[in-house]
Amino acid sequence: MLLVKRIQNLCQNKNMSLPKLERELKFGKGSIYNWDTNSPSINKVIKVAQYFGVTVDYLVIEDDVLDDESAHSSVRDSA
Repeated sequence: MLLVKRIQNLCQNKNMSLPKLERELKFGKGSIYNWDTNSPSINKVIKVAQYFGVTVDYLVIEDDVLDDESAHSSVRDSA
């Protein structure tokens, strides 16, 4: 799934692992890897987007048109 791949790339850019990200965001161990087969809740996707300063669209939309500029547009607070 594109979502996990994008998150892996964002982690690599910050020199961190997926398990470290999961600990930082207080997700269950291995939960992000499971997103390849099970859809995550929107709240978890929003947490990841906010953590990296990217949009939810960047994480979930399979579109090569989404470039770095659009990826780092502000993420709106859902609260």
